[in-house]
Amino acid sequence: MTATKRKIDFGKPELDHLRWVFAGTKGHKFIGIYNRSTGKMTERSHQWFRTYFAEVTQQIEAGEPIEVFYCPLPMSTPDRSGGNSTDDRWVVWADADKGLTEIVRATLRRWGFRIVSSGTPGRFHVYARLSRSVTLAEHRAIQEGLAALVGGDPAVKPDSAYMRVPFSWNYKHLHPDPAKRNDRPYPAEIIEYGRERIDADKLMARLRVYVRAAAKQVSVDVADVPVPDNLPSHIRRLTREQVEDGGSRYRMAYKAVSRVIEAGYTRDQVHAILANYAPGVDKFDSRSGGWPEQIDTMWSKRMDQNDDGKYTIVGSVEDGTAVLRRARPVEPWTGEEGFWSRRALFQHIYRYAKANRLSPWGLLGTILVRACVAVEPGVVLPDEGSLNLFLALVGVSGQGKGRLMRHAGKCVEVFSDIQPHSIGSGQGIPHLFKKREKDGSITTLATRVLFEIPEVDKFAALTKGGESTLDSELRQAYSGEALGGAYVDPAKRLPIGAHTYRLGLVMGVQPDRAKVLFEKAGGGTPQRFVWLPAYDDAMDEVRPAYDAKTWEWNKPEWSGEMGVPAEALDELDKDLLRRNAAGFDAEALDSHALLTRFKVAAVMALLDGRIDVSSEDWQLAKVVMDVSNRERDKVLARLNEVNRQAHVQAGRNAGLRQIVAERQVKRLTEERVQKIRDKVLAALGTSETGSLSLNELKKTPSLKRSAADLEEVLDGMVRDGLVNATKGRGAQIKGTRYALPD
Repeated sequence: MTATKRKIDFGKPELDHLRWVFAGTKGHKFIGIYNRSTGKMTERSHQWFRTYFAEVTQQIEAGEPIEVFYCPLPMSTPDRSGGNSTDDRWVVWADADKGLTEIVRATLRRWGFRIVSSGTPGRFHVYARLSRSVTLAEHRAIQEGLAALVGGDPAVKPDSAYMRVPFSWNYKHLHPDPAKRNDRPYPAEIIEYGRERIDADKLMARLRVYVRAAAKQVSVDVADVPVPDNLPSHIRRLTREQVEDGGSRYRMAYKAVSRVIEAGYTRDQVHAILANYAPGVDKFDSRSGGWPEQIDTMWSKRMDQNDDGKYTIVGSVEDGTAVLRRARPVEPWTGEEGFWSRRALFQHIYRYAKANRLSPWGLLGTILVRACVAVEPGVVLPDEGSLNLFLALVGVSGQGKGRLMRHAGKCVEVFSDIQPHSIGSGQGIPHLFKKREKDGSITTLATRVLFEIPEVDKFAALTKGGESTLDSELRQAYSGEALGGAYVDPAKRLPIGAHTYRLGLVMGVQPDRAKVLFEKAGGGTPQRFVWLPAYDDAMDEVRPAYDAKTWEWNKPEWSGEMGVPAEALDELDKDLLRRNAAGFDAEALDSHALLTRFKVAAVMALLDGRIDVSSEDWQLAKVVMDVSNRERDKVLARLNEVNRQAHVQAGRNAGLRQIVAERQVKRLTEERVQKIRDKVLAALGTSETGSLSLNELKKTPSLKRSAADLEEVLDGMVRDGLVNATKGRGAQIKGTRYALPD
């Protein structure tokens, strides 16, 4: 296999980055042109880089795997050495060679850093252009703090360090042996552009804690302990290991420290065992602190990996030093940060999405479904597993669900003979594949169908009611099972055999309207979807430029059972054991998670031109499913919140109705009192004697039905001055009499 050469065409993106780095600075700017085939580095210095772009392009066009580096600070003389930078120190940087955790990445984004994928999957460079030029001491302090924050490579702290030019290619995995050569160079890409300026003083204040932490970790105060007795053979060999020609001394030293740590030795014992380790002494003795300081640095880096779950702490010694016993290797690119750099196609999808204001994950998912539909139904997974794939694009109105469906074919061309269908009834699905003629014969119309449903409301309307078969028919289609109803009338039967058709589904789902899907969790509907965001919550303020042609897919022309890695089958077997042991308590929403992961991994392999699923495909599919699970859980949380608010509002509405009812009763009572008062006034106004007693009023025909309330009403009328009350005196007048005021 020969290595694919990628032409470096230094254009606007590269120049924009270099202008951002060197704006307003003076001095000698260095560029390094490294030929990965010959191992030769050509270094040049000039006031600007344009002079050497032609040289780079010429070497690339000559078919050489060229990598391009630059020093972000200008030097005061044509000598690239530590401490020789000019007073124009506006830029600081770090190499996150262990990747970036979500917390650190969010912190850097909040502070305004520029983040660049370094060209090695899962690794990043971070930059900041400061509000002022800093002194050499300030620059070193910031570099040290940044390296501690991101777990960076200490080799890039000096002001003379080389960094890879963004938008160039990394041939780091290009092996000298053609049989082992990797034919997939990795591009360096800007994934967060950051702010134009970051306040230098605020940044130093924020990083002081990391500088102190780094100083505490990197200590050469080592106890004088002897080399442990009975060293294992693989550890004992390290004490005799020499430098291999052409090998990376740093990598050898780091692996040596890691092996000793993983064997369970304490920090001081590591120092004792590796005190004379030749690659480490040869590499680091000329530096400040020397090899002992580097051992501490590597110890700290390895200890930091406990946060990622890579190693297990099983005990400690008297000084509190942790002891590591078991290593569980995790490749750095398995996280989301390194996903897009893993393959050239993924990088193309990511850049296309960013340039067109689309969600990278949503675009990838839509392309996966379309690629699935492009494959004939004869391609299956082991145990007759279907590749049929369903996608839920999650987003509120206006976040681009429809645009993702339209752009998927422009980004990656996987077929030209299929037009997406809008979905109808469950009974109608078989009629898209076959047709029964008048003479009773059956004609095949298609073997592959793509459904696109921009809004979940349509699915809700079609599945409403007990007679709809759409939901159950789609569940069968996901598994590649036979379709078509067994009607009594043979003329109405249209059987579609298992694994004789391919069906893909892309559905736009607004979180507040997703209830219809989760109501069908008992039947297994939401479990069959990959849930990916139709929105990009990390969208660049300035739209990045990317003028790329539609990616053409070299589809494998093949039919049969795809190969899968043993680790995937083992994981599936363990999942089956776990789910069966759980009985009725098995988690419903994860019931098809591994099968869906198999489908995603298989389509990724096919997009890469292979008919066998690799371990890499399996790991990459896990990243997609992790994003899917997170998005599905966010939708569920949103639905739960909507339901909670609905219950709260229902309670409020019930309370309001009670208040209105009480006010209505009170209003009716006041009306009744007023009517009684009017009748009392009328009776008094027509009385011959000018006054009436309570008993006389009760006997008045118009007031007989109000007799029970009359005394209370009269008391109110007296208080309000509407009537006068005169108490009786002597035996001639009995009781109180009521009369109109004079």
